[in-house]
Amino acid sequence: MKKDFNYINSLYTRVKEYKGQIEDELFCLIKGDISGIQSFLYNINMDGAVKNLRGRSFYLSYILEIIARYIVEKEGLTLSNILYCGGDHFYILAPQKSLKNIDKYREKIENVFLKAHGIDITVLLSCVSFDVSKLANKDFSEVFEKAGIELEKVKSLARL
Repeated sequence: MKKDFNYINSLYTRVKEYKGQIEDELFCLIKGDISGIQSFLYNINMDGAVKNLRGRSFYLSYILEIIARYIVEKEGLTLSNILYCGGDHFYILAPQKSLKNIDKYREKIENVFLKAHGIDITVLLSCVSFDVSKLANKDFSEVFEKAGIELEKVKSLARL
């Protein structure tokens, strides 16, 4: 534990000294997105439509939260690593080593959703690594954008 703290402390010092120009890719940003929500939400009977709509909307939000927490738990992270979870997507800040587990999570989630919803709803995951300097500078929005681009690639592959 002390070794990790010393490494992080020295990294912080280097980032501060070199104005964030350190290219150590220690982190990754995981983006999750629910696809197919429009048809799931609005394909309902008109009797009790408002109640059904609220229930389905809550269900999707709840499922997204569960998936984000599942990934965080499996990676040994804390809830503070979930940067955002709402609407139809989430972002998780994770160590770079998490990149190798994304396919495993993707497969597990796809299997669960296929059994529960067929092909109507899917959860897509993307993951991009980035260097420490992105956290120290104002360039972090580029990481979010890159994660979005990767997710679009995953979406286009899923449509095939």
